[in-house]
Amino acid sequence: MSMRNGVGVVCYVLLLTVTAAAQKITEQIECGKPDQQHAIPVDDAPGHVYSISHTRCTYPKPANIGAAKKVAGEDVIFSETSGSRVRWYGVYSEAMSNGDKLYYRHKGAGVLQDGAFTSGEDAWEVSGGTGSYKGYKGNGICKLQPQADGTFLNKCRGEYTPPK
Repeated sequence: MSMRNGVGVVCYVLLLTVTAAAQKITEQIECGKPDQQHAIPVDDAPGHVYSISHTRCTYPKPANIGAAKKVAGEDVIFSETSGSRVRWYGVYSEAMSNGDKLYYRHKGAGVLQDGAFTSGEDAWEVSGGTGSYKGYKGNGICKLQPQADGTFLNKCRGEYTPPK
């Protein structure tokens, strides 16, 4: 085997090792109504509002990330509503069963009908972690579905990679 072919085999094996370390998840997250919210109307157009809110979330069937389960989450979101559209940016903090935390940055957009949220999609990325989650990477997408009681069901999928 030539040196060139040997380097190719080593690179291929390393690529398989890195790919195998990624953990894919599919989960549901239930988020309540905001427990804190402040909205400021903008007078340039009807229905134009900036707001910031805080929401708590739970996991009906918690996913494991590494050796621990997800326990609870808190979300702080800054949003802009304009007519029938809403866009948001936020930071999500997730507590794990071992006491460690994962942090996420996320952004998304949704549709309103008669002032009520009807659907949306949120893209997330791991931005940090504590303890055994320090150095974790990850990203994914959540589809948001409003529930009749004013809460939200987030159907999420994504991928996590532990530090090397």
